[in-house]
Amino acid sequence: MNTILSIAVFVGLGMVLARVLKRFGSPEVLSYILGGLVISVCLARFLPKGFISAGDTVGTVALGFIAFEIGDTFRLKNVREVGSKGLWLSVVQAVFTYAIVFAGFLLTEALHITHLPDAMPVALFLASTAAATAPAPTFMVVQEYRAKGPLTNYLLMAVTFDDAVGIILFDISIVVMRILLRGGTLRLSEVILAPLKEIGLSLLIGAVTGLIMVTMSRWFRSKSERLLLGIMVVLATVGISQAFGVSSLLACMVTGALFTNMAAEPTGTFANIDTWTVPLLLMFFVFSGADINLALLPKFVVVALCYLALRSFGKIFGSWAGARMVRAPADVQKYLGWAMLPQAGVAIGFAVIARSMFPELSYLSTIVLAIVIVFTMIGPIGAKYALFGSKEVAPEFLKPSEKATTPS
Repeated sequence: MNTILSIAVFVGLGMVLARVLKRFGSPEVLSYILGGLVISVCLARFLPKGFISAGDTVGTVALGFIAFEIGDTFRLKNVREVGSKGLWLSVVQAVFTYAIVFAGFLLTEALHITHLPDAMPVALFLASTAAATAPAPTFMVVQEYRAKGPLTNYLLMAVTFDDAVGIILFDISIVVMRILLRGGTLRLSEVILAPLKEIGLSLLIGAVTGLIMVTMSRWFRSKSERLLLGIMVVLATVGISQAFGVSSLLACMVTGALFTNMAAEPTGTFANIDTWTVPLLLMFFVFSGADINLALLPKFVVVALCYLALRSFGKIFGSWAGARMVRAPADVQKYLGWAMLPQAGVAIGFAVIARSMFPELSYLSTIVLAIVIVFTMIGPIGAKYALFGSKEVAPEFLKPSEKATTPS
């Protein structure tokens, strides 16, 4: 098959599987990943040489748009409504999860439970992917059961800001990984200053492109012009970030945050871009699934199981610690972590970026994708358990005995 026909097969198979698996309650992201896996197993020999690896470019662009849309959640109005409690809770649970996964893998390596080459960089990478939570599955469960109440409010706050914290932790980890893998001496000053320099430059690039987008939006006002402007600015932000070797994720997130707070009518632009990125994200997830190396899975099954256990522990107890710290209601402390388990696009994007930067760690993308598949399946179950446990679902979904104890 030629390249264009291969892309058509990718998109078509992803659509078909998404439609079929939806009947069984499968999330679209999982369907797309499985579609890519089917392609890699059944059709790999018919694809053009280097076609699958070209997915890295698709992934980089898709991640730029994902980060740009994450920036939309940083509206000052929303932040004021959330208050410091929601922000602190998000930071605490993400950092706690990061620390647990990082320390846990160093411990399993010391005890010879896992056998990882480059243990320290690998532990940093796995910890950074663990911090991110996929908001879409959680939002879908909340909408399905029309949940309302303190837990729901804190949950929506937490998943809204969680990916932003994850991106910052990932950027810090990448800088330290680069120092470790190049064989240099790990100096404390470099560990602190290098991430600050990279993050600072990413913020500057995002601020500049964001202000440019705000200014140009005053001239380009039609629906099509705003869409083209958004595409151009996000692509430019990604490209400039790559040229300077800094985080395109953080830069695009800042661009989106500035635009949503300073533009006259940002909502329509974000809605247009969200619609436009649907096929791009489909290809991103299908390419990711096609990149899974099934032959590696048996070798790293222990690593995957340790990751599942450590991340679950980190999210559940980190959320409890964060909720307790901000004095959230008892149900929030008890159940929030169970609803923070879903994992998808941002974690996959971290794997794509790390693979392109550190080819020697390419096997990690297979591990992360396999784990994402598991969390994509169990994440909505955890969210459902939390909402029903706190009795915040709509009354018609509760049993008669539960309705009697449901707070009004």
